[in-house]
Amino acid sequence: MALVYALLRGRTGSIPTPLAGVALAIAAMAVGDLPPILSGTTDPRRWGARGWLSDLVPHLVYGLVTAGAYDMTTTGR
Repeated sequence: MALVYALLRGRTGSIPTPLAGVALAIAAMAVGDLPPILSGTTDPRRWGARGWLSDLVPHLVYGLVTAGAYDMTTTGR
C-alpha cells in the first residue's frame, strides 16, 4: 500500500496530508479485509464496536504515519 501511495501521491499533491492518510487507511483496510470477507472467513456485520475499532485504529495509524513520513521525506516539512 505504501508503494501505491507513493506512486499516486505525486499526482494528488493538493490533498492535505491528514486527508491523504485517512484515504490510505481506508484503502489498506479494504485491501486487508475484503479477501476474508469475500471468502466467508469473516463477517463484518458480526464484529461489533470492539471488532471494528480493533480493525480501524491500526489502519488509521498506518495511513497517517505512512502519509506523514512520505510527505516529510519528499517535501521536508
